[in-house]
Amino acid sequence: MIKKFGKFPESLVAVYVQQVLLGLDYLHSQGVIHRDIKGGNILTTKDGIVKLADFGVATKLNDSDKSNSVVGTPYWMAPEVIEMSGQVTSACDIWSLGCTVIELLTTNPPYSNLHPCSAMIKIVQEAMPPLPESISDELKDFLVKCFEKDPYKRIDAKRLLEHPWLHKFDKSLFQRILMLAE
Repeated sequence: MIKKFGKFPESLVAVYVQQVLLGLDYLHSQGVIHRDIKGGNILTTKDGIVKLADFGVATKLNDSDKSNSVVGTPYWMAPEVIEMSGQVTSACDIWSLGCTVIELLTTNPPYSNLHPCSAMIKIVQEAMPPLPESISDELKDFLVKCFEKDPYKRIDAKRLLEHPWLHKFDKSLFQRILMLAE
């Protein structure tokens, strides 16, 4: 959809992200970590229903053989995944979700102008990825919570679902956007 329509308005991103978070909340409650959240792995029906796809690198929280490996797509990887600094947790999906929000708003994930290895170094070294300039204060707060460096302090999907940014937009707006796109 990004290739066809370009940047998404913040209101549409909120509608999509809320649905992704519902999926992540369910997966995480089942002990499943997706480990490759990005725009390319979010499918939408013609009715605007969001589905998570590509579970090829997903793992169960207690699957120690797979959960410590570096997997995912570099520009969306959480710093703890890159550093292999202990057991990977569901918090890595939240970091990737923040990168996906930026991708949907700008058509590119953070650091996409860099080689993947250079991007991974930036992810580890910088406090957080650069945020788009023209976003609302509520979205800035949402992204700051997604980009908490310490995975054990990073907000979870259930609490993100309560974030004011997701409730800022009228849900009927999504239906009007869909009708315009057809």
